[in-house]
Amino acid sequence: MAARNPDAVVAVRRAYVFDKWPLTQAAAAHGVPIGTARRGKKRAQSDGDDWDKARASASMSTGSMDEILSAMVNDFVTLHQTLTKEITENEDMLARDKIGALNSLADSFSKCIAAAGRASPRLNRLSFAMELVENLGAFVQERHPEHALAFAEILEPFGAEIAKQYG
Repeated sequence: MAARNPDAVVAVRRAYVFDKWPLTQAAAAHGVPIGTARRGKKRAQSDGDDWDKARASASMSTGSMDEILSAMVNDFVTLHQTLTKEITENEDMLARDKIGALNSLADSFSKCIAAAGRASPRLNRLSFAMELVENLGAFVQERHPEHALAFAEILEPFGAEIAKQYG
């Protein structure tokens, strides 16, 4: 059984750290139950082997600065999309709270993109595009707040398109 095979957990770690597979995919590919993979990852961390830090280090050592920054921005865009979706779909959250959360999220996104743009001329184009979108978001919130939620729903997939075109 793969779960009792330490070599299988090592293979999961390798796929997670070096191939950048999600933990669920790495575990499935090596016949390790996801619970076992999570426990192995947690156990390794308590023993001083943080798989997430190893993954970040592996990324940094194998790519150019543009590739590293692009991966960071890509990860941030993915997280941004997930959070935007959670906020807009949360039926227990008041509209004004959603707008505030989305505004805060947009600000964080803009800062991340701007920082990446300063570090990489290629990503500077992405920074400009995202600043323009942020300005549009502020305009919508200030002048047309009744459309803020609709704008947020459009912004989520549009942000991914901007990242593809400019990132």
